[in-house]
Order: sequence, then C-alpha cells, then structure tokens
Amino acid sequence: MKRNPIISRLKTLFSILVLATISFNCQDKAGADLINEAASSGVSLGAYSGFKTAFPNVQSVTWTHLQERIWEARFTEGTTAKAALLQTDGLVIEQGALLKPDSLPVATRTYMSGTFPGSSIQTVLTDDNDEANKPFRVILLDAPNARILRVLFDSDGTFHSTTEL
Repeated sequence: MKRNPIISRLKTLFSILVLATISFNCQDKAGADLINEAASSGVSLGAYSGFKTAFPNVQSVTWTHLQERIWEARFTEGTTAKAALLQTDGLVIEQGALLKPDSLPVATRTYMSGTFPGSSIQTVLTDDNDEANKPFRVILLDAPNARILRVLFDSDGTFHSTTEL
C-alpha cells in the first residue's frame, strides 16, 4: 500500500513543530521566570533584570517607584543595608550602603532646607567600605519641581555638587 505524501509531510511538519515548541519552552524558562518575578513585584522588567544582573545573590528586595523612569531597590547584602537606583531600562544609576537620614550633619540639613524647600529626603547613601570620613549622597525628591536629585556632600557635611537623575 502506497503512503499519501501529503499526510507524510503533515506528520513530519507536526513533529518538527512540537520539537521546536518544546525546545523553545526549555530555553526560555529563565526568561519567563524573570518576567513572572518582575510582574509579581510590580517592577518594570528592565529595572528588575538590571538589578538581578548587578546583585545576583540578593533574595529579598523592597521596591519603590520614585518617578516614571526610576526605581529604588532596598536590600541587605551580607550584614549591610543597601539601596540601588535603577532606570526602567535596567541601568544602575546609584548604589551604596544606606545611612539613616537623621544621621546627617547639621550643616547638611541646614543647606538642604534652605536650598531645596519643600523637598524630602528619599535615601542617604555612602560607599560600601570601611574607610573613615566617607562622603555621602542624598537622594532628594524635589516635589515642587518634579525632580529627583543626587546631592553630594563631603564627610563633614559640606556641600559638593548636585545632579538631576
């Protein structure tokens, strides 16, 4: 009995399609897991992916959406509380060890209240090393002007520079 060539071709095509689908699903599982994790945390996929790339061993993260294009991730690495600011495309634009805002020198608070009235401190960061007299960065939400600023200070609280993020 002779085989129908159309049926034979359809069976072959169906087999190839099934194998391709299985192969694609196996290869894309890591990507799907990343998408699911980002979606469940409510964070943009780019920011989440950039964070996982920069800090692959961090398990617990608290996310804050600072502005349309910037996310803040707070986490612990070892025994150090840290924060990272990421753009929605995944670029880490700031990171460091967290400091408490009430630990800022009086000179710093005086400068910020006079220079940025109506603004609020989001995060205070310093370098993650044991060096004494470390400079620090204040991430400031300048609500009246709808900006996020990085204000740099020397270790004694003297103003150094301001950058809009």
